[in-house]
Amino acid sequence: MLASLLTSVIASASPGYGPSFVGVGLTCAGADLGSARATLSIDTSSLREAGAGPAVARQLRGRGDALLRQAAITPLGGAWDPVVAITIRPLQGAAIGYATTVAVEERGHARPEASLDLRCELCTEGELVSQVVDALAELLPRIAVGGIDEAVAGAALARAR
Repeated sequence: MLASLLTSVIASASPGYGPSFVGVGLTCAGADLGSARATLSIDTSSLREAGAGPAVARQLRGRGDALLRQAAITPLGGAWDPVVAITIRPLQGAAIGYATTVAVEERGHARPEASLDLRCELCTEGELVSQVVDALAELLPRIAVGGIDEAVAGAALARAR
């Protein structure tokens, strides 16, 4: 009875983890790579050209979510899962183009080893989106998702390619 209760608690309190029995009466949680999760947060609010912000955000959402799924990461994470924050803003001064930051955040704190700053001068919105998606692909192996360490996340991405 206690094992059954413990199994229920593990299954309900740890989404993405399923109970597995190891020996008689010993219960532990087993990681399921298919349940790794992360949230993709896209901020294009500072793009002032008519419709540019929402258009770029839509393209990034579609391509970014597809890239996460290829790496066996569910694109809608929970409060404890990493956030991939993408911030796009116009270049300062007379320069024409975009400055972008792609960063992995955990519990509200950016991970310095998992952050990229990009600059795209005189590029089209399509070129901008491609540059950001390439940066996201570069950061995916560095995301520690759902309690799975970086080596396992990297192996999942390698299998997806």
